[in-house]
Amino acid sequence: MKTSAVIFDMDGLLLDSERIALRVFQEICDQYSLGDQFPLYMRILGTNNTTTQTILDTVLPADIDRDEFRTRWTDRYTEETRNPVPLMQGVLALLDYLESRNIPKAVATSTDTDRALDKLANADIAHRFTTITGGDQIKHGKPAPDIYLKAATSLQADPLACMALEDSPNGVRAALAADMQVIQIPDLLQPDAQLRSLGHTVLTDLDAVIEHIAQHNG
Repeated sequence: MKTSAVIFDMDGLLLDSERIALRVFQEICDQYSLGDQFPLYMRILGTNNTTTQTILDTVLPADIDRDEFRTRWTDRYTEETRNPVPLMQGVLALLDYLESRNIPKAVATSTDTDRALDKLANADIAHRFTTITGGDQIKHGKPAPDIYLKAATSLQADPLACMALEDSPNGVRAALAADMQVIQIPDLLQPDAQLRSLGHTVLTDLDAVIEHIAQHNG
């Protein structure tokens, strides 16, 4: 099926922000003497605030104040990303390509909407999307399909004709559950065999997405 709309994740896909978030997360973990917590970060990667909090409540030791931990992490990350975050490779070229073919674009990010708007505006690309759907707009975050279905509705697009661009496993699962055409551009972690078995497309960067759409849209 031809692609009639493209829905983008934000962090790690449009913005090179996941490395900042991971570094800050590990620094906060070090303050609590938790050691290497990369596996925990990968569990929460791509999830909204509610899902992240649920995972932290389950995993963090009982003697750690969850609210304090989350506040320290959020405040530090917000400070670190107050200035424009660099764009990922190929973002502008892909946006130009889609606009030249009048293909609508939306963002579906687990980040709260107001914060997402700020980050995209700071990177000077917020105006290039028809809609921006944040994690605070839906009840069930990624890997549930809700945010992608809402983004498709905002574009008045059939999910089956939407291409979803993701970096994280949770995001990939969400978009697949929404019955979308899914392309993963891995950032912090390459997909394992289990994730690849889901049958989505994995490409190296957003530049490669242009060729993929050209081949399939004719």
